[in-house]
Amino acid sequence: MLDSANIYSELGHADTQCAEQLTELLPVALQKHLATSQDVPRALTDAFVAVDDHLLNLPFQALDGFDSMTIEQIAALPSTERIKIRDMILPALSGSCAVMGYIGKEDVYVAHAGDSRVVLGSMSNSGSWVASTLTNDHQVGNPNEMATLKKEHPDELETVAFRHCLDGPLRVIGGLVPTRAFGDARYKWPMAVQHKISALMKGLPSRRRQWPMLRYCLTPPYVHARPDISHVTLTPQDCFLVIASDGLFEELSNEHVVNIVGDFLNSSQNKTNSALYEIRHENVATHLLRQALKSGKYDDRHVSRLLTLRPSECRNWRDDILIQVVFLKPALKFLNSTLTLNTLPKLKE
Repeated sequence: MLDSANIYSELGHADTQCAEQLTELLPVALQKHLATSQDVPRALTDAFVAVDDHLLNLPFQALDGFDSMTIEQIAALPSTERIKIRDMILPALSGSCAVMGYIGKEDVYVAHAGDSRVVLGSMSNSGSWVASTLTNDHQVGNPNEMATLKKEHPDELETVAFRHCLDGPLRVIGGLVPTRAFGDARYKWPMAVQHKISALMKGLPSRRRQWPMLRYCLTPPYVHARPDISHVTLTPQDCFLVIASDGLFEELSNEHVVNIVGDFLNSSQNKTNSALYEIRHENVATHLLRQALKSGKYDDRHVSRLLTLRPSECRNWRDDILIQVVFLKPALKFLNSTLTLNTLPKLKE
């Protein structure tokens, strides 16, 4: 048996419904595919693709005859019915990156779509901590992702990716930073479907935003949720995995993240505070989050305030930061009994 650890961009893009659906659908889909195949990479890939296909098909499930209806017929539906349909398809209209790690007795498999990361923390023979990245960022700034976009949209080289402003990141057709994500149907649906959705949404009470047609969306899809799969065979030196959204790595490098968690483990073994980082929390993810915020422009007082904000308020001050730290069996030698009970995953044989 395998145990899983997952991160979904909880705040998502343009609302939270997609991420909320992933927490329910993706583990179930993976279990379904593993039941018919022990090929873990294939099962992970098939689960990701199946869940995204489900999200993109929501309009056809929410409205009988959607495929054959005209734009005028959809626009003429009563507003109460259109609101009901809109609410049913919100998981497709919003979006989320996702990363799923599967851990066996000697293996780790990672599936990811988007710009979250998985970093493996290991101890070298000299006693220093070593960071190994198990994912690549799926962003337009990644040359491989950019090359794929240009290859798939050869007549749109000027508009397939550009910046909002001079110092901003490259974005897919000027909108989305990640090149892979669940939902985000504005970048995937055929234009005929998008025009129908625009008619459906027109004039409805706003749920944060209306359905803006993307100016340079000419030949979708531009974004997909097919994951990259990585695999590593664990060694006695491999102590933990850090699975986190891109907000963490905007503040800290991979090496910095591993050193912070490693220093946390060292302090747990020695039962003393680290010389490098003040250990305030038994929860290593909270400790890592605090260090990430302190590395930026915030002092201790502002960090404490940021930690008390509701998820919906965080985006006004910083990017969302979601963190999961998975301690592997070699980390046992560092952890005291309390930390072991609270943070060490129970790996099934």
